Amino acid sequence: MNKKLFDETYQNIKNGVRNHEFISLINWIKTEFNIDVYNITYEIILPDKLSRLNFILKTTEDIAKFRENLSNYGNERVVTFFREHYSALNNYTTKEVHITCEPFDKYLVDKLSTKLAKLVREIVDNHNEIWTIKQMNLSFTCFTYKQNQINHLSSYSSQFRKLFFDVIKSKDEFDIFSINKIHLFFDSKENFDKKYQGNWRNYFN
Repeated sequence: MNKKLFDETYQNIKNGVRNHEFISLINWIKTEFNIDVYNITYEIILPDKLSRLNFILKTTEDIAKFRENLSNYGNERVVTFFREHYSALNNYTTKEVHITCEPFDKYLVDKLSTKLAKLVREIVDNHNEIWTIKQMNLSFTCFTYKQNQINHLSSYSSQFRKLFFDVIKSKDEFDIFSINKIHLFFDSKENFDKKYQGNWRNYFN
């Protein structure tokens, strides 16, 4: 998500969606599925000239709910509405329409990457048994050097979660995040080298 789209979505969440080119589609989705859409982008994907509608929702939980609705014949209903209301406009190609969606909260966390990276360094520096910490959105995996160090480090689980949560919550003016959304895992470099050949791609696939 580029800065322009982020700022626009931020304002839509803060002030409500107004004067949007897809406002009728946004309102229809709210009525039909009880889901709040805060932005929609449209683009044509070459060379097949496939139309893509990208829906931006507030949270990953909203995305899961939206996808569930789409899988239950909702996809066809959204595409049909789009064709019926936008095919007459020259700016839109509606013959083949692909729907994607993404959560705003993921990009809100991305905005805090510098602060979170600083916190990770502080935790690693203060705990000699930690080799590294890897973050994927709201999930943090703490790696000890040895497998037998995990039990001791896991005793800090609540403390670490609170530290990560405090950083994320500092920019959460929309009350999106709760501490239950922070996931903490423990593993070891020993296991990483042995089971995954020391390869991050193997580990996270």
